[in-house]
Amino acid sequence: MDSIPTATPDRLREELLAAAAAALPRVAPGLPAEAAALIPPLFAALPTAELAAEPAEALAEAAASLFAHALRRRPGEAAIRLLPPRHGTHPVAEIVTDDMPFLVDSALAALALTGRGVKRLLHPILPVRRDAEGTLIGFGGEGARAESLMRIETGPGAGRLPGMRPAEGDEALLAALSRAMADTRTAVSAFPALLERLGAAERELQGEPDAAAFLRWLAEDNFVLLGHRRLDPGEGASLVASEQIGLLADPALPVFDALRDLSAVPEALRQAALGVSPLAVMKANMRATVHRPQHADVVLTRIPGGGVRLFLGLFAASAYNRNPRSIPWLSRKVERILAMAGVSPDSHDGRAFRNILDTWPRDELFQAEEAEILAAARIALDLSIRPRAALSVRRDRFGRFVSILAWLPRDSFDSALRERVGALLANAFDGRLSAWYTSLGDGPLARVHYIIGTVPGRTPAVDEAALRAAVAEAARGFAERLSEALAAAKGEAAASRLFARWAEAFPEPYRQQETVAQALADLELAEGLAPGDLPRLALRRPLGADRRALSLRLASPGQPLPLADALPLFESLDLRAIEEVPYRLEPRGAAPVVLHAYRLEARAEVEEARLPLLAEALSALLSGAAEPDGFNGLVLRAGLSWRECWLLRAMFRWLKQVGFPFAQESVEAALAQHPEAASLLVALFRARFDPDAPSRDEARAAEAWAMLMEGLTDPDAERILLRLRTVLDAMLRTNFFQGKDYLAFKLDSAAAGEMPPPRPWREIFVHSPRMEGCHLRAGPVARGGIRWSDRREDFRTEILGLMKAQRLKNVIIVPTGAKGGFVLKGPVPAEREAAQAAGIAAYRTLIRGMHDLTDTLDGGRAVPQPRVLRRDGDDPYIVAAADKGTATFSDIANALSAEYGFWLGDASPPAARPGTTTRRWASPPAAPG
Repeated sequence: MDSIPTATPDRLREELLAAAAAALPRVAPGLPAEAAALIPPLFAALPTAELAAEPAEALAEAAASLFAHALRRRPGEAAIRLLPPRHGTHPVAEIVTDDMPFLVDSALAALALTGRGVKRLLHPILPVRRDAEGTLIGFGGEGARAESLMRIETGPGAGRLPGMRPAEGDEALLAALSRAMADTRTAVSAFPALLERLGAAERELQGEPDAAAFLRWLAEDNFVLLGHRRLDPGEGASLVASEQIGLLADPALPVFDALRDLSAVPEALRQAALGVSPLAVMKANMRATVHRPQHADVVLTRIPGGGVRLFLGLFAASAYNRNPRSIPWLSRKVERILAMAGVSPDSHDGRAFRNILDTWPRDELFQAEEAEILAAARIALDLSIRPRAALSVRRDRFGRFVSILAWLPRDSFDSALRERVGALLANAFDGRLSAWYTSLGDGPLARVHYIIGTVPGRTPAVDEAALRAAVAEAARGFAERLSEALAAAKGEAAASRLFARWAEAFPEPYRQQETVAQALADLELAEGLAPGDLPRLALRRPLGADRRALSLRLASPGQPLPLADALPLFESLDLRAIEEVPYRLEPRGAAPVVLHAYRLEARAEVEEARLPLLAEALSALLSGAAEPDGFNGLVLRAGLSWRECWLLRAMFRWLKQVGFPFAQESVEAALAQHPEAASLLVALFRARFDPDAPSRDEARAAEAWAMLMEGLTDPDAERILLRLRTVLDAMLRTNFFQGKDYLAFKLDSAAAGEMPPPRPWREIFVHSPRMEGCHLRAGPVARGGIRWSDRREDFRTEILGLMKAQRLKNVIIVPTGAKGGFVLKGPVPAEREAAQAAGIAAYRTLIRGMHDLTDTLDGGRAVPQPRVLRRDGDDPYIVAAADKGTATFSDIANALSAEYGFWLGDASPPAARPGTTTRRWASPPAAPG
């Protein structure tokens, strides 16, 4: 015969426990040897893997601490203490008391009521021998009594109980544990007397077989009895002292606030409480401190001859899990409701009603009147045919709470919707959300049972139709509201196409945080974006916000815009990023878009009219058309466009090339401190060069400028502003109003202020985010090459020296000297081909800028380029020849000149030999070759 297998010993566990026992004398040398006997039962419920993760000394320390606490305990009392946190942990609670039911549940309830959680619970039940003074003698043996020893390592709570603000602090936790242990002892000690009173109530209701059967069912471990109270009729009613048992032995503890002072209760309410016929179930105001931290249940029974009994307790879990038709008294109540419904039991509606009542919230079945339940069940039946958001409202007879059943669409149901509807209901009834219970079946609706705590006598009248409409609106899903918004904004046909693409594009955090109106705006911003496209943006001031507060929505195709890239752009516009929330939008059939929602703060008040200018400037910065520096701050401070800021930047960059001593930061600061100066410079510029200017009168701007200069107290600011004005006054032409991606202006060098000699007769400065260049001429007819320079900070100095040499070289022929050159800005590509391409692009820009400012001839008449106003005479001659770094660019110059209608021809000097570089000049068609 096969042998019966026996359990394999856990050798590792034995070794771990032995190591802890061996460490015990080192950890607590003053404890008796019996302390080691606590180690195996203390850690019996701890898995071996978890046990192995703890040092032996830590296990020994836990056992020593609990044993030391158990050494002395007064008979009939619980010994409770909190050990302070160590090394960032939470407090540890140690409890030693006589073993009895509900101890662990009650301790956990106390933790929940104070907002604490449990990290670890150790709970051995041991036979303990004590002497008459309560001193521990040993474990087991004759006279030992079972004691419960608990060591609870507390942790953060998983969430507060509905409608409760947890008490904070260790003192509150200690008080809650002490009360829970005391109340548990009181309830357990009183159980025989409570059970006897329940039997008495059953006998008193022999004439009501359903009620009597229900009381017998309660006695069969279906109701945790916690207290009993008897109220006799009479003037104002009175409590019978000898009948106050268990937790209700304290007459100061009211079961219902409404019954705290029966003499002050209105007659109708008193009859509802004292005239029970013959049995009723209600909810108490108090939360139970024994077993579960829920509002306690109260069973009221009528006493023949007058009076009422109150049984305080908690229904066991079986009462909530069993079919209500299997519970005495409740089953007859359900049958009466079905009969009131007037439907055949075998019909569709009959079966549907029965299923609805079988799954009805049990507290409602116990507490609500039959007519109230039927009315709500009819709503549920209709919802099974036409699913939609709906409500059923029941008011407590004492005015303590409002019980509301809410049916909400399951596809949009989540904790946020549950909380949103709960807050709406609490506000409507001027109460607080006391509890909620969620039921999710297989149907399209979720059911939430809300309990709204109210103040008796002060619950407002509520328009329930309006409340239902408000809940229906709150319950509408994001997609449904987006569909309606699209239809209203775009029309049915376009809305259908857009909705198909965007219905599921918005992530859940977006749906929770943003409005549908905002989603519609973001959708329009992101619609059609493809990888490689530039980001799109929308800038506005939030409603009711400070005049410095701005909201920016930025749609970036494919990948997010790194914050490190975005911040310098904001800073250059005098904006500070306070917060960024990114959302990844994934439209169906299209590339994803990362939407950045920024909260910005301007360093000056933002006028509403300047918001479009700021948005345009930021778009230019994102595209690379504008450079991110402090000149852009004038958009905010002076109301300039980003291109007007570019003009001032280009003027400063030219000044730096002629040795202007002030750094860019100083110039930016002077303009920021005097934004009106920047505005006046631009006004004068437009009066002189804007083809669409309504007036050429400069008098008003000149007068304002003179007054501004007279009022300046900062000599550096005065020097900076006057120098910029000097450059502006020396400006003869500009391509600014051609709207190109580079800016060129022509200067009368003699009038442009201090500069290193020799002064050119005229010079052109070309500026873009990717290059800078200049062309210097010693006279009206001059020629010389274009150089690719690598001297970024002083390339004009290099070009000036070359112009001087070229002038000497050309002294014996008609043209005088000219030279041009350019530098690349930003990082130069390391690859040769890429670097050459960048140089060619810069060369093209310089040549185009020179052509933009050169007249052409039409029948012998000099004609300026489109949208270029001249402050000088005719100037139809300019040369674009090759030089160092540009020897192979002649064909490029030819093509550009042809594009502008210029003529390029060979201009080889007589001394030219085969193999030498052929120079070419650009001239009007009528000029001699």
